[in-house]
Amino acid sequence: MWFFGFASVTMTVIFAFAKNTAGVVSTPIYGTVIELISGIIIKLLNGTLRSKESFFKQDMDMQKLDKILGLILTIDNTDHKFTLIDKIVDNYIKNTDNNAD
Repeated sequence: MWFFGFASVTMTVIFAFAKNTAGVVSTPIYGTVIELISGIIIKLLNGTLRSKESFFKQDMDMQKLDKILGLILTIDNTDHKFTLIDKIVDNYIKNTDNNAD
Protein backbone atom coordinates (compact mmCIF):
# COMPACT_ATOMS: atom_id res chain seq x y z
CA MET A 1 0.00 0.00 0.00
CA TRP A 2 2.84 2.38 0.72
CA PHE A 3 3.93 2.06 -2.91
CA PHE A 4 0.76 3.73 -4.22
CA GLY A 5 1.20 6.71 -1.90
CA PHE A 6 4.86 7.00 -2.87
CA ALA A 7 4.01 6.76 -6.57
CA SER A 8 1.28 9.39 -6.22
CA VAL A 9 3.62 11.86 -4.50
CA THR A 10 6.40 11.16 -7.02
CA MET A 11 4.11 11.76 -9.98
CA THR A 12 2.83 15.00 -8.39
CA VAL A 13 6.38 16.26 -7.90
CA ILE A 14 7.31 15.36 -11.50
CA PHE A 15 4.25 17.15 -12.89
CA ALA A 16 4.94 20.13 -10.62
CA PHE A 17 8.52 20.45 -11.93
CA ALA A 18 7.24 20.22 -15.49
CA LYS A 19 5.15 23.36 -14.92
CA ASN A 20 8.00 25.16 -13.04
CA THR A 21 5.78 26.53 -10.30
CA ALA A 22 7.32 26.84 -6.82
CA GLY A 23 4.00 26.61 -4.95
CA VAL A 24 3.00 23.47 -6.76
CA VAL A 25 6.35 21.82 -6.00
CA SER A 26 6.31 22.64 -2.30
CA THR A 27 2.77 21.36 -1.67
CA PRO A 28 3.44 17.64 -2.26
CA ILE A 29 6.72 17.87 -0.37
CA TYR A 30 4.95 19.37 2.67
CA GLY A 31 2.22 16.76 2.33
CA THR A 32 4.82 14.00 2.31
CA VAL A 33 6.48 15.34 5.44
CA ILE A 34 3.12 15.52 7.22
CA GLU A 35 2.27 11.96 6.15
CA LEU A 36 5.65 10.75 7.41
CA ILE A 37 5.16 12.42 10.80
CA SER A 38 1.61 11.02 11.02
CA GLY A 39 2.88 7.53 10.22
CA ILE A 40 5.52 7.73 12.94
CA ILE A 41 2.97 8.93 15.49
CA ILE A 42 0.54 6.14 14.59
CA LYS A 43 3.31 3.53 14.82
CA LEU A 44 4.34 4.77 18.28
CA LEU A 45 0.73 4.92 19.42
CA ASN A 46 0.08 1.33 18.32
CA GLY A 47 3.14 0.15 20.25
CA THR A 48 1.96 1.97 23.37
CA LEU A 49 -1.54 0.49 23.07
CA ARG A 50 -0.15 -3.05 22.70
CA SER A 51 2.00 -2.53 25.78
CA LYS A 52 -0.98 -1.29 27.82
CA GLU A 53 -3.14 -4.17 26.62
CA SER A 54 -0.48 -6.67 27.70
CA PHE A 55 -0.14 -5.01 31.11
CA PHE A 56 -3.90 -5.01 31.75
CA LYS A 57 -4.22 -8.64 30.64
CA GLN A 58 -1.50 -9.68 33.11
CA ASP A 59 -3.17 -7.59 35.82
CA MET A 60 -6.54 -9.26 35.20
CA ASP A 61 -4.92 -12.71 35.31
CA MET A 62 -3.30 -11.89 38.66
CA GLN A 63 -6.61 -10.62 40.07
CA LYS A 64 -8.37 -13.83 38.98
CA LEU A 65 -5.64 -15.93 40.57
CA ASP A 66 -5.86 -13.89 43.79
CA LYS A 67 -9.64 -14.45 43.96
CA ILE A 68 -9.27 -18.17 43.31
CA LEU A 69 -6.60 -18.54 45.98
CA GLY A 70 -8.76 -16.56 48.42
CA LEU A 71 -11.64 -18.96 47.83
CA ILE A 72 -9.40 -22.00 48.16
CA LEU A 73 -8.01 -20.77 51.48
CA THR A 74 -11.56 -20.72 52.90
CA ILE A 75 -11.87 -24.50 52.42
CA ASP A 76 -11.68 -26.36 55.75
CA ASN A 77 -10.41 -29.67 54.37
CA THR A 78 -6.63 -29.28 54.12
CA ASP A 79 -6.20 -32.21 51.72
CA HIS A 80 -8.55 -30.61 49.18
CA LYS A 81 -6.99 -27.22 49.81
CA PHE A 82 -3.45 -28.45 49.06
CA THR A 83 -4.63 -30.45 46.04
CA LEU A 84 -6.25 -27.38 44.50
CA ILE A 85 -3.23 -25.19 45.27
CA ASP A 86 -0.96 -27.84 43.72
CA LYS A 87 -3.08 -27.83 40.54
CA ILE A 88 -2.97 -24.03 40.34
CA VAL A 89 0.82 -24.01 40.75
CA ASP A 90 1.24 -26.72 38.10
CA ASN A 91 -1.04 -24.81 35.72
CA TYR A 92 0.89 -21.57 36.36
CA ILE A 93 4.22 -23.28 35.68
CA LYS A 94 2.86 -24.88 32.50
CA ASN A 95 1.54 -21.51 31.24
CA THR A 96 4.82 -19.78 32.12
CA ASP A 97 6.81 -22.40 30.20
CA ASN A 98 4.51 -22.07 27.16
CA ASN A 99 4.81 -18.26 27.18
CA ALA A 100 8.61 -18.41 27.46
CA ASP A 101 8.88 -20.19 24.07
